[in-house]
Amino acid sequence: MRDDVRRLAPLAGLALVVVGGYALRALVRSAVVAQTKRTGTLPSVLPAFGTTGETVTVYLLGASLVSYVAIPAVAFALGYRFRTTTDRTEPQSQ
Repeated sequence: MRDDVRRLAPLAGLALVVVGGYALRALVRSAVVAQTKRTGTLPSVLPAFGTTGETVTVYLLGASLVSYVAIPAVAFALGYRFRTTTDRTEPQSQ
């Protein structure tokens, strides 16, 4: 039972990372872009980088960086860990 949970932990982590990345992009898009379209200004709790357009670009670029770089890197690392934790074969002696 414990080995089953240990085997599924990297897969659960991968699912969490992928869902979290898409949730981050959706959050940035809805919070920043929708607020900017509605009022013409950014939410006051977010730091601004130059003009409103530049700030929206920076936030969307950051979200894209997480989605396209960090998620595959974490997925690779979790896949490697999953492979090493499930490979229980003993080396054959000759």
